[in-house]
Amino acid sequence: MPSDRNTQSRSENTENRETRERRSDASSALSSDVSGEEMTNLTRNRNNSNRKDSDTVALFGGLELFDSDNAGIATQTPTESHINTPTPAATLTNAQFATRAEAIFDRIDGNDDDWMSAEELAAAVQNRDFQGEDAQVVAALYASRNTMQMLSRDEWSTLDDDGVTRADLQAFGRQTSAREATSPAIDLLRGETNFNRFDTDRDGYIARTELDAARQNAGLSEADRTNLQRLNDNFNNIVGASNDEWGFDGRISTADVTEYWNQTYQSIAGQTETQVSNTMSRTRESQYNHLNSRLFATPDDPLLSISPDAVVQGTIGDCYYLAAVSSLAASNPQAIRDMIRDNGNGTYTVTFPGDTANPVTINGPTDAERGLYNGGHKYGTWAGILERAFGQYQSEHANLVRRARVSWESGGNIPTEYAGASGQTSWTTELLTGRSTETISASNSELATRLERAIDSNSAITAGINPRLFSNTSTDGYPTRHAYSIIDFEPDGQGGGMVTVRNPWGQNDSSTSGTTRISLQQFQNNFSDVTFEVPA
Repeated sequence: MPSDRNTQSRSENTENRETRERRSDASSALSSDVSGEEMTNLTRNRNNSNRKDSDTVALFGGLELFDSDNAGIATQTPTESHINTPTPAATLTNAQFATRAEAIFDRIDGNDDDWMSAEELAAAVQNRDFQGEDAQVVAALYASRNTMQMLSRDEWSTLDDDGVTRADLQAFGRQTSAREATSPAIDLLRGETNFNRFDTDRDGYIARTELDAARQNAGLSEADRTNLQRLNDNFNNIVGASNDEWGFDGRISTADVTEYWNQTYQSIAGQTETQVSNTMSRTRESQYNHLNSRLFATPDDPLLSISPDAVVQGTIGDCYYLAAVSSLAASNPQAIRDMIRDNGNGTYTVTFPGDTANPVTINGPTDAERGLYNGGHKYGTWAGILERAFGQYQSEHANLVRRARVSWESGGNIPTEYAGASGQTSWTTELLTGRSTETISASNSELATRLERAIDSNSAITAGINPRLFSNTSTDGYPTRHAYSIIDFEPDGQGGGMVTVRNPWGQNDSSTSGTTRISLQQFQNNFSDVTFEVPA
């Protein structure tokens, strides 16, 4: 790198040291989890040392990859006592969801045809009148709509899925109640240790007489006694769950237990319950963590709030974009600050440096949208604003094939969904920075030099993993068909140096769903491509 660029980079880093230190202190106040503090320190160290998707397509080095997403259902717990945070809504059970959904049915069913269509549910998601627990319900209805509308079988055919009806909600409520009653019972038999508690003769089967004998145990807890009765009531259904016997054997095997559990939770009803529960939980956590709908949690000094940890991927496959946002938050937070203008009326204008001729003006995210997509969390709404703005931008500028993909997969009823219209990490980095990019193979012999040079120039760096033929994960468990941020590189140490990699799913741990620090050799064993922002 020419010496004048090194001099400029060192000068910029010296000038901004005080800001970065304040940012670290503020982020520590905003975060009680270790990974959040580590991320802040990584970002600070990167600058101070003068170093630096389920259903969509991401491209690395020209190769299209399906993004293994929907992960990003991760949450964070704030401890910012100095900030006036609204009282969080209660956490609803699935049974309460069904009751609450019926209560707000007419508010969503705008044309009074007794169906909540995808378009009506999308309108409700974007309606600020739905707040608190109602927002949890609306978000869960939208997320589960495709399977929810199949539960009551009240249509003439499977092609007549016009939306969610009251009958669907009632069927969901009944099935949830039944499942909540039987789930603890079947859990009594799951796992070898549990199974052997009741298989007293150790023949690999549980006969009804063995369950009856267990119920006579005077030391049995009331809960276990109730669950054993439920097992007895469902005995024949469990026995018939698998075909591991010749004919009807009349005894429960471990295969029966496993298959019965799979049928319970992998059925359409089970999938719907999981979608509802996860979405309500995510929405509630977003409400809890959300700081009064502010763009930045620290409005007097926005740079303190611009952290990679603010990026937590939601239900759409836009890792190819969010990985670039997260990397930019680490390398150049001022660029993100300059990108967003608060219009003071609930709208925001985002001007992407890579296309300044086409600024995008959007509404701020609603409670329900925060539960479905990248929410504000404790750092403010800026990451969600950037995601929604990118979705709006894609809806206007993506090619017809990409827009059609979104319409087919998710309906395209909400602007943010178009963020999943597929693209390249190189392109999103160029859009976010206004600079060109270069993609190289992770096996490149000069990778260490390139990483160190990029860190020195405070450039955004992303990485990707190509699909594997027989696995959805890499050698060390990193999800494939997915984009990641490279937050830091330390050239010293064994294995060629240490690389800090962040998954946009944003789990607050050191797993492959969160932030990991691995050797360069390990990085090259797992990752396929690396994309660099080319400095000016």
